[in-house]
Amino acid sequence: LGMGPRAEQEVLVGDGPEDLARQVVRALEDPELRRTLGGNGRRWVEAHHGLAVAAEAQRRIVEHSYETQRRLGRVPGGAGT
Repeated sequence: LGMGPRAEQEVLVGDGPEDLARQVVRALEDPELRRTLGGNGRRWVEAHHGLAVAAEAQRRIVEHSYETQRRLGRVPGGAGT
């Protein structure tokens, strides 16, 4: 799964429909596995897609936009002022 969630750590994966169905049954029959995957999966999502990550991405976008406008002289202190 590359840089995404890790198989058997945060998610269960299957090679095709039948294998995926076996993984679903496995999770249904194993409460500890469900708890582990659920906790690990939640932590992975929060770390990669949570509010702090989104806020940092938004900050970078605003900063980049401001710097671009400043270089074009469209804000006080820019190249054209």
